Amino acid sequence: MSNPQVYVVRAGRHGEREAAALTAGIATVGWDEVGDLRNFSSREALKDRLVELYPDKSSAGIGNWAGQLWRFSRHIQEGATVVLPSKQQATVHVGRVTGPYYYAEEGAMHHCLPVAWRAEVSRTAFDQDLLYSLGSLLTVSSVNRETAAERIWAAAEGTSQTSPSPTPETGDDSTVDSPVDLVRRAGDDIVRHMLRTLDGHDFADLITQLLEVQGYVSQSTNPGADGGVDILAGSGPLGFGEPRVCVQVKFTTGPVDVKVLRELQGVMRRTKAEHGLLVSWGGFRQSVRKEARDDHFYIRLWSEREVLEQIYRHYDRLSEEWRARVPLRRIWALVPDTDE
Repeated sequence: MSNPQVYVVRAGRHGEREAAALTAGIATVGWDEVGDLRNFSSREALKDRLVELYPDKSSAGIGNWAGQLWRFSRHIQEGATVVLPSKQQATVHVGRVTGPYYYAEEGAMHHCLPVAWRAEVSRTAFDQDLLYSLGSLLTVSSVNRETAAERIWAAAEGTSQTSPSPTPETGDDSTVDSPVDLVRRAGDDIVRHMLRTLDGHDFADLITQLLEVQGYVSQSTNPGADGGVDILAGSGPLGFGEPRVCVQVKFTTGPVDVKVLRELQGVMRRTKAEHGLLVSWGGFRQSVRKEARDDHFYIRLWSEREVLEQIYRHYDRLSEEWRARVPLRRIWALVPDTDE
């Protein structure tokens, strides 16, 4: 069913409902104590209920929340495109609404919109103007960029797309003065710079340096060497000390599957490494994250998000060469009063 509507529906401030929503085939929001949203005859009635529940919230904040809940339960129609920017890695989940809003009495997620989730797409696959729209901190917001639905599905299907000149969003009040995720936007800028200037070998060198500034002695394999080991790292002057870490590095724009994780597990056994680190710039399929949880004390996963966190944390200790290749400046910004 074709429908040009596009909405962003987040799954918690920290993505705490993300995995459950994807598994259940729904989009969901918080504010559970409000009750079934179908019971409110108007947005004003919904605002009155929110005032009762949150007496300390500002009038503007109450109006903002009421607008988002009303939009979620009344405006998002069957066939609309729903996108869920992941808080776990640098990807966006894309799906299509398959039915009307309903309220689930049982379970942990009450406000539900049935969605057929179709694809998990790297953020790098989207045009810059779409990333700006995905950067709103609102739980529910509309995307009114030119040909947004067509371009989002083109990215989801891996086909070519035409990028129009950036235009302001119009129409839905969710986009007026909405707070933006400045950290995510800055991260997107850094990612685009790194994709333009680095190749796979450069990326492996960056990971090596991030390990070395944390006290490891590292040895990298040649590009394309057999065995899948990109970096071997250990503590002590010669790198013989424990913990010994086997690192596999993948500099791709798409998430890797569980086969790569199992290859790393095999190489760990062969090299007698106590720990493994799988670094995938494009992220990981859900199957990888699920299986890696069973090896929590042996294997760590670094996606683009974790790599950026490591760069931020250790930036001042990186070499002058790397600081020149990835020039960053620390800034302070006010944290907006956002959603539940």
